[in-house]
Amino acid sequence: DYFQVVPPPRVAMLKGQFHGELMSETALGMLLGMCRGLLPAVTTYAALPWPRRELDARMRPLRGARVLILGFGHIGRQIGKKLHDLGAHVSGMKRNLAVAPPDWFAQGDDIFAPDELDTRLPHADHVILLLPSDTGTDLLLDRRRLSLLPAHATISNLGRGNCLDHQALAEMLSAGRLAGACLDVFPQEPLLENSPLRSCPNLWLFPHSSAIAPNYLDLYLLDFARQWADRQS
Repeated sequence: DYFQVVPPPRVAMLKGQFHGELMSETALGMLLGMCRGLLPAVTTYAALPWPRRELDARMRPLRGARVLILGFGHIGRQIGKKLHDLGAHVSGMKRNLAVAPPDWFAQGDDIFAPDELDTRLPHADHVILLLPSDTGTDLLLDRRRLSLLPAHATISNLGRGNCLDHQALAEMLSAGRLAGACLDVFPQEPLLENSPLRSCPNLWLFPHSSAIAPNYLDLYLLDFARQWADRQS
C-alpha cells in the first residue's frame, strides 16, 4: 500500500496534504463508533435481542475526553481540530516541540515529547496512532505501555502497523482490559486469513482504507498542482 521512495539528487519530493481531510473523517468515525456504541451494536445485536443494557455500560461522551494523538503532524492536527470542535481535549505527541501549536488550541490542549508518553497514557481516554514506520516507532505501544492505559480506553491506528504490539492488544481486548480498538494498518498486509485479530472481540479491522475516496485522483492532482505553484512563486 505504500513505498519507501528516495528521490534522485536535485529532485524534490512533495508530500501530499490531501490525506488529512479524508483520514480525519475516518478517525472521527472510529472514535464515535466505539465510544457511542455504534460499532459494538453491530455485534451485540447479533447475539442479543435488545442489547441496550450492554451498550449502556460502555457508551461514553466524546466531549471532555482526553485524546492522545501520537504523531502530531499535518494529519494529526486535522484530526485534532475535528475532535477539539466536538469538545475533546487534544494532546499531540511530537518530536520537534519548537513547532508552534495550532491556532485552535485552547485550555486543556497541549503538545508533549515522546519521553512523556508513559505519564500521559494512564490519563488517556482514546489513543490515535499516526506514526511513520521507522526504527524509532517499532513497538512504541508495547505490552508494558498498553498496560498503562485505563480499562475504558480505546486505540485507533491509522499510521503504520509496526508501532503496536498486536498480540498484547488482542489479549487485553479479550480480557476486557481495554474497551476497543480500530486498526487500519498491520505489520503484514493484506492481513492473513488465519490472523487471530480477525476473531478478537471489541476489535474492528479496516483494509488500509482510511484515505479512500471516489475522487482520490482529483484530490491528488489538485494538491500536487497547488504545491507546485507555491514552489514557483
